[in-house]
Amino acid sequence: LAAIAAGFFAMRWPEATTSIVIRVVAFLAFVAGAIGLLDLLGSVDWIQGGAGDVQRSGRRLAINLTAAIAVTGVVMFFGGLAFVRAVQAPNVAHAAMAEDGCNGHIELCERRLDEVVLAGTHNSMAASSQDFLFARQHSGIGAQLATGVRAFLVDLHYGARVQDLVRTDFRSELEEELAQADLSADERAATDGFLAVLGGVPPDAERTVYFCHVYCELGATPALDELRVVHDFLRENPNEVVVLVLEDFVDPADAISVFERSGLAGQAWSWLPGEPLPTLGEMIRKGDNVLVLVENEGGAESWYIPAYDDMLQDTPYAFEEPRDFSCARGRGDATNPLFMVNHWISVDPPSPIVAANANARDVLLARSEECASERGRIPNILAVDFFDQGDLFDVVDVLNGVAPP
Repeated sequence: LAAIAAGFFAMRWPEATTSIVIRVVAFLAFVAGAIGLLDLLGSVDWIQGGAGDVQRSGRRLAINLTAAIAVTGVVMFFGGLAFVRAVQAPNVAHAAMAEDGCNGHIELCERRLDEVVLAGTHNSMAASSQDFLFARQHSGIGAQLATGVRAFLVDLHYGARVQDLVRTDFRSELEEELAQADLSADERAATDGFLAVLGGVPPDAERTVYFCHVYCELGATPALDELRVVHDFLRENPNEVVVLVLEDFVDPADAISVFERSGLAGQAWSWLPGEPLPTLGEMIRKGDNVLVLVENEGGAESWYIPAYDDMLQDTPYAFEEPRDFSCARGRGDATNPLFMVNHWISVDPPSPIVAANANARDVLLARSEECASERGRIPNILAVDFFDQGDLFDVVDVLNGVAPP
């Protein structure tokens, strides 16, 4: 059986087999030579019967040589210096900002955030590739980053995995009120039981923070995993600036903890109302090239920025067809520096064909220019459904002045 297995392996992977055989034979030859060398050293009279100091020195020499030969043999057996390199973090050479530009263009480096247009996605996490029902994107956040999306609208909810399904934990939305209520032990137990039924979550289930839209049962992905995707992308692409707009239904401390564990908290730009916005180049040079905007309960950290209080303003977001698109002010004060255009059609189920028509160059560019004229500022985020349908990236380049109109 061993011979059959070895023969099958050799036929299936001849190159690997050759490498293994050569390495084993070389290792045995190396060890055999080392044993012969140590035998010669061990037969010298001054090791066996010389003076005390000489004898101890000989033993010490033999032990050190044995250890050195053993370590060298093991390292060489497992691939030599390749083994050492394999356990070290790679030292990747990145292009300088002067060569690579900011968000792909040198012209954008000295522009402030409110002078730049970013491609954005609505319900960025709700991708069909990640098994979301009623998905509004084909591909997840990692693919969106690779394609050129730099602004992400995501929802934070509590959820708990029950068997193979993530259940929305609605209990969290009432916990603060219940904590202040004067309930007896029996009343509290009955209330907990009712909330468990409402949320489909057992009372002792461990909840965590997920990216999901309203109901995690329709699709959910751990927020920590997705934020790590963003963090890893920025490690490999340090000359990029990313904006996250969070619709948060979780306690700020829990959201901040997820950001810290993902590594993104260390890359988030800190901002206080009234401070001038940074340029893309400033964010990149400082290594704080993530802007985190929080819709409901921002402000717990200087980088966990309340979205619509002082930073962001937007348009309405409920449109039944392209002719209904409006540039009227939605949320946020008219003096807030960043402007987001919500550009999607509210149809159920979401349709890539409808999105392709809405994202067509003549529709998206015309609305963007109309909103810039009406609101007196360029759109900084163009948020769409099905970003890969239509001409989102072409329109962004035209608005940034890095492509012909």
